[in-house]
Parts: sequence; C-alpha cells; structure tokens
Amino acid sequence: MNTTTRKPVVAVILLILFGYSLKVGIEAANSTEARSRLKQAATQTDVALAGRRVARAATLDMMQEYWVRGTGVGSFRLIFPLYQQKYPAIFNENGIRQV
Repeated sequence: MNTTTRKPVVAVILLILFGYSLKVGIEAANSTEARSRLKQAATQTDVALAGRRVARAATLDMMQEYWVRGTGVGSFRLIFPLYQQKYPAIFNENGIRQV
C-alpha cells in the first residue's frame, strides 16, 4: 500500500475514533452524576475540589521559589510538605492530609 492510498484510510479511521470519542463524551456529560459534579464545582461546594484548590495554592508557592531550576527529579514529595504546613486547610481535624 503506497502513501496515496494510505492517507484516506488513516483519515477514515481517525474520523471514526473521533466520532466514538464524541459520542462517549456526550453520553457522560448527560449523566446525572456528571451534572451533579459540575454543579458542585460551579457552586464550590465540593470538598474534594476545595482541597485541590488549597493544594494548588501550596504548589504555586513552591513554584514561585523554585521556578528557574526546580527542585530536582523526585523531590516533590520531600519539598511539598514544607509548603503544605502553611495551609492547614489541607489537613482534616485529626491532622491527616486530605489531598
């Protein structure tokens, strides 16, 4: 099979995959669970999203200090807890990390 006959076949396969992905995405968006999660996210009542916002703020603080050179491969798990301490909302009432 030369390249001129292969191009339409690849285009058709990609079109089919895109159509299937679009169908699955529309079905997922129409589910009541998805609508409920989107509503919670929009009204900011989801506890998980609130924890992620706090963790993102701590991460941004860390990035501001190490934005040029970073902290090194694999060091996030060692450095992040230092910044996490500035945000007590990350922890629950028992001191256990929520994020």
